[in-house]
Amino acid sequence: MKEPRTPPEDVAKNAATAASQLDAKVASLAHWRGQTLASVRALIRAAMALNTSPTPKRTTT
Repeated sequence: MKEPRTPPEDVAKNAATAASQLDAKVASLAHWRGQTLASVRALIRAAMALNTSPTPKRTTT
């Protein structure tokens, strides 16, 4: 049996909550760990901002 789909508003809200929780965790880490994870998160955000096109569908041959 299929489960009901989550409305897009709830998905966006949950993603924002998760992102803020992760940011808080990274900020709480000491020294190089926090700096490294903050740099990685910045790279991921930059890459996501550049990827504005939808994922192409795979074709079977």
